[in-house]
Amino acid sequence: MKILIATLTILMSLSAFANNIPFEDGEFAMYATSGKAETFYKVPNCPAGSVCGAATTLTLTFNAGGCLDRVVTFDKVTYDYGEQIFNVYVTALNIQNKDSLVANCFAMPMVTKDIVLGQGYIPNEKVLVHFIGTNVVMTPQAGPGLN
Repeated sequence: MKILIATLTILMSLSAFANNIPFEDGEFAMYATSGKAETFYKVPNCPAGSVCGAATTLTLTFNAGGCLDRVVTFDKVTYDYGEQIFNVYVTALNIQNKDSLVANCFAMPMVTKDIVLGQGYIPNEKVLVHFIGTNVVMTPQAGPGLN
């Protein structure tokens, strides 16, 4: 029940954001999309003389639907203390550009988004990524260097 209420709250707030996205010249439609999720255990670059701890970062990668399309993302991270799981709710909107219908490109543009989940190592089984609007829920894969 808590997850349902949290999902509905996030959906309503994210749809409010989507209503405020201005279309640029040539853009005519948008649709929800999903992406790839990987986790990385990173040690940040620390200023001289300070102590920094490593943190687990979730990296989301999205491919645009066309050569001149753009992807806009919104995210919300919650922690379920009962289940001890991070729930990451992501809305990724591909905004279509009419010029993409005739443009050719070597590769589709990609957008990446990093979300720091917390200090220390967080196993992939403790992270669920919910792509709102696509019904895709996934556990992230381990990025290079994580087993």
